[in-house]
Amino acid sequence: MSHLAQRRDLSDPRLIVDFARTCSDRENLRNLFLLTFADIRASSPGAWTEWKGQLLRELFERTSEFLETGSDDPQVALEQIEARVERRQDAARGELRGLGVGDSKIQAFFDVMPRRYYIAHSARQIARHALLLLSYTEERLFSTAVRTLPGDVTELLFCSKDVHGLYSMVAGVLSAKGLNILGSHVYTTRSGLALEVYRVTTPVGGPEEQRETWKAVEAMLSAVLTRTVRVEDLLRRRRRVAAPAAPMPRPPAVEITNDESDFYTIVDVSADDRLGLLYDLTSTIAAEGLEIYISKAATVMDQVADTFYLKDEERKKVSDPERLERLRQRLLEAAARETPGG
Repeated sequence: MSHLAQRRDLSDPRLIVDFARTCSDRENLRNLFLLTFADIRASSPGAWTEWKGQLLRELFERTSEFLETGSDDPQVALEQIEARVERRQDAARGELRGLGVGDSKIQAFFDVMPRRYYIAHSARQIARHALLLLSYTEERLFSTAVRTLPGDVTELLFCSKDVHGLYSMVAGVLSAKGLNILGSHVYTTRSGLALEVYRVTTPVGGPEEQRETWKAVEAMLSAVLTRTVRVEDLLRRRRRVAAPAAPMPRPPAVEITNDESDFYTIVDVSADDRLGLLYDLTSTIAAEGLEIYISKAATVMDQVADTFYLKDEERKKVSDPERLERLRQRLLEAAARETPGG
C-alpha cells in the first residue's frame, strides 16, 4: 500500500480497481491501512511525513469509496475520480476567492492543469500553486515560492516555461546547494508551463541565513537556465564538501514496466541516497530523448525510491525492447556513480 501511495499515479482508475480487487473488502483495506501506517511510523523517527500521510489517506479513501459501490467496473472508478476532482476544485475556488482572485483567473488555472494534479494536492495547496502560476509572466525566467513546514522540511514551488530536461536542471541545482530532495511532483500545463513542487530539507541556520540560501538557489537557477553554468560543474564543487556515502552501500535496482499503465512506461529506481542522484537519473532519461510526465521521488533514511512515468518523442509508451534495456542499463550506471554527472 505504501508502494502504491508513494510511487504510483493515484488518478489512474485502473490502479484503484486493481487495488480494490486485491483488498476484496473494506475491512481488509482498513487493516492494511493501519498496518502500513504503523510500519512507516516504526521504521524511523523521520520516516512519516505529512506528505506521505496525505498520499496514503488518498489511496485509502478512494479505494474505500470504490469498494462501497460493490462494482468491479473501471468506469465507476473514473466517475468517482471526476467527482473528487470537482469537489477539490470547488474547495480551492473558495480558498482563492478568499484571497481576492477573480473567477475568470481561477477557471483559467483549472483549465490548464492535468486532472491528476487535483488528486495529489489539497485545496489549500492548490490555492498556493495557483497564486504562483497566475503571477508568472513571460518576461520572467521563472517564479518561485518557499514555505517552511514542520519537521525540518521546506516546500519549494517552481514555475517556468517547460523545456526538455527542466526537472533535471532544478533537481541538480537543489542538490548542488546541499538541499536533499525528500519528494517531488512535476506537472506540465496545457499552456506549456512547468509547475514543480519539491519537499527538501530545510536549509541550516536562522531565518536570515535561510533567505540567503534561497537567494543563492535562484541565482544558480538563473545561471543554469540561461546556460551560463552547467549543473555538473555545480555538483562537482559541492561534492568536495558533501557528506560521506552510506557505510553499507547496496546495489541499485531498476524496474521498467509497460503493464501497469495504459498510457505510460513506468520506471522504478531504488538506490542509496547521495548528492545529485535525482539529477543523474533525470538527466539520463532526458539524454535518451524521453519525457517525464509524472515523477514521484521519496527518501527514507539513506534509501531513495524514485518513480518516473515516461513517453517517447511521439508521446507513446516506450515499446522497443532494445531501447528499454538500454535505458535500464544507463539508469543502473547513473545510480551506481559516486560522483554526480560523472
